[in-house]
Parts: sequence; structure tokens; C-alpha cells
Amino acid sequence: MSNKKIDLVKQITNIDPSGEEIGYMSWVNVQANLPHSRPFLHSPAERKNNTALKDLEKDLWVRQNGNYTLTVQSFKTEKNGETVNYGLPYGSIPRLLTAWVTREAVLKGERRLELGNTMGDFMRQLGFQSRSGGKTGTDNRLRDQMTRYFSSRLSLTKSDGTKAAGHSLLRNVNMVDDFDLWWNEKNPEQGSLWESEMVLGDRFFKSVTESPIPIDLRILAHPDIRRSPLAIDIYCWLTYRMATLKTPVSISWAQLQQQFGSDYSRPDHFNKKFIEAAGKVINVYSGARMAEKDDKKGILLLPGRPSVQPKIA
Repeated sequence: MSNKKIDLVKQITNIDPSGEEIGYMSWVNVQANLPHSRPFLHSPAERKNNTALKDLEKDLWVRQNGNYTLTVQSFKTEKNGETVNYGLPYGSIPRLLTAWVTREAVLKGERRLELGNTMGDFMRQLGFQSRSGGKTGTDNRLRDQMTRYFSSRLSLTKSDGTKAAGHSLLRNVNMVDDFDLWWNEKNPEQGSLWESEMVLGDRFFKSVTESPIPIDLRILAHPDIRRSPLAIDIYCWLTYRMATLKTPVSISWAQLQQQFGSDYSRPDHFNKKFIEAAGKVINVYSGARMAEKDDKKGILLLPGRPSVQPKIA
């Protein structure tokens, strides 16, 4: 680990966040997560043997956690007689976008959010210290993920009891009502006469402001966390659980994979990736208390401290 990373870890673990270092994450995104990687429609073997299948993506994503089920549907339209799938959001960028949107909505209490006069300025707000062009560069990936994410439709289902008796709740959510970008893609640092902005959908605005989860933006900006969507998910989940957990709780690998790892076809691959990502999180979040169970069948969560301490009235 570099000296710069070591100094950053010491600062995070020894000093509580304050002011602009405190952010928020939507409780919906803590309960159920977006895809970690590009959600292809076909397996790697099928895509390798048939080039026509190479870039086809799923248009529906379902993630379950206990009684909650998150469904994300991509936007599709017709162009020249063919169906165009905008694609599902995936990776770290949509998670960083959610954190930014939630913080802005909570602090300003308004659905209309200004994105900044330049793409470069907005990227710095998301925690990117540098930018790059080209097809796979940060500039193109940011715009692509913003288009995917803010055009998607979310549905949150909560079921209590059985199908025969109990309560079921379904909420369909439009993330944005309006999305207006004036950024110069060829020159991301060049300003515009008009301000780029978005207007959040009413239900989405309420979902991110009613019960937001406080997070430490220094942890989210740490390179080991920011570059790993699984580490981001684990961190947000852990600080939420540490804020409410009173007694130890055992969680099986099957339960963890259902919430965090439906991208993984093999449980042993998920278990390994989860332990690696959790290790990165615990390295910068000293208040989290978690250990693998002695029987290797899951993890044990122990009461700890949230990464952002509650305010004392």
C-alpha cells in the first residue's frame, strides 16, 4: 500500500467525518443492489461462438433481499424499425451517482438538481481525481451510465406473510422526470451558456429523502472502495447494520449471495470475492465488526459503530 493510501486510511479511521465529508445513500439501494458488471443476455461461451450475440444485454434486473425485491427495467425505443435497448446501469458509477443525488436531494430538499457547468466539474464531485477520453475512458463511461441509470424504471416490492394471507406492496418509480445535459463531450472542461440539470421523479425523490443512510464520503472516495461496486455495496450495508444492530447475527452465504452476488454463477467464487471486498471495507471502516463463521457457512455480524455518528440533540 502506498504512503498516500496509508495516510488516507489513518485519517478516515482516526477522525470522524464532518461537514462536506458526510453524504447519504438511498435506503432502497442499501436493501437491494444494481448489477456489478455489464449484464449480458448470453453466456461468455455463447457470445464467443456467435458474434451476433456478443453485445446483446438484458433489459430486466431483479435483486431480492428478504421481503424486498428490486426490479430495474431498461428504457427501450424504436429506431429505423428496430428495438434499441439503452441498457441497465452497472458498476461503480451508478452507485456514486446515487450517493451524489441522495446527498443533494437531502441537503437542498428540492427535486431539481444542478449538475454543474462542465462534465469535468461533475466528475470531481463524484470523486474522480482524473479523467480520460476514448470509448472506454471515464468521460464516455460516465455519460453512458447516466443515460442507462436515469432512463431506467425501478419497481420495489415488499411482501409480508404468504401469498394466501399477508400484505404486498408494489411501487413503480421513475428516477427522473427531466434530464438536460449541455456538456461538451470533446472538451469536458469547457463551460456552456446553459446549466445542466435534472428533475427527480416525485416517488424517487421521496424514496431517497425519507430515510437516507448517512455515509462517510471519504470512504466512498477511497480508490479501493470507489473502484469496486461490491465494496461500495458492502460498506453502505455495513454502516446501516452497525447503526441498528444490538446483538450478534448470523448470515449464511446463500443469503449474502441473494442480496449481493446474483452476478456470480458459482457460490465459491462469490464467497471469495465477498471476503476480498469486505476486507477492503474493514481496512478503512474500523467501526464495522464482521467475521467469517467458524463452520465457514457464512458470516457473523457483531454490534459496532456506524461510520457517521448520529447527532446528539
